[in-house]
Amino acid sequence: MRVVSNDVKSLKWQLWVSKRGTCKFDLADFRQVQKTPHIVLEATDGTQCKLLIWQDPRRVTLAHANCQQRCTPGIYEQAWPVLFNPRNGNCAEIR
Repeated sequence: MRVVSNDVKSLKWQLWVSKRGTCKFDLADFRQVQKTPHIVLEATDGTQCKLLIWQDPRRVTLAHANCQQRCTPGIYEQAWPVLFNPRNGNCAEIR
């Protein structure tokens, strides 16, 4: 994931929920509809799936809403928000 000045430049995210399944998100399936106070990406397929993104100097937080159809059945309730390192796009360390 790469965010520059509240513009999402790249996003290819696969969230694993233990060994039970995954949720997959790709920027090609979304359009950015909001930049501030937080970023909002809406799915282009009409499913009402939204990605919500907050950016600060230490991390980028990515959450989702109404995106069950992008996940393995039965795991959506355990698919929690993720923190990314804005310098390299990998998962952020929390200390």
